[in-house]
Amino acid sequence: MENQIKILHQSFKQFEVNDLLARIIGIPVISYNMFAILHMGRGDLASDLKGFLISFLYTFAYWQGLKQVWMLLQRRFPHYSQTTKRITLLIVIVLICGVFVSFIIENLA
Repeated sequence: MENQIKILHQSFKQFEVNDLLARIIGIPVISYNMFAILHMGRGDLASDLKGFLISFLYTFAYWQGLKQVWMLLQRRFPHYSQTTKRITLLIVIVLICGVFVSFIIENLA
């Protein structure tokens, strides 16, 4: 039993992604770029801060949520011959999650 747990742990560890530095740098940078393109200069400081916060929430939700989905799909369909299925499911899940994330954030704002 213990041997099976070790094998299971190793198979999950195979799909771990260490993107801490990319998250620390990427989420704020992408959030600022989204904010600058979509909201910057359309109001006073308070509305600009709100626009940046909304951009940050979108970026954080997509990055964190879809990273988990990607890792789940990698575990479920690990073989390279399953790449088409994995990417197709990812696209469908991104579209569905996008609706939910947009609905939740828009209702918070």
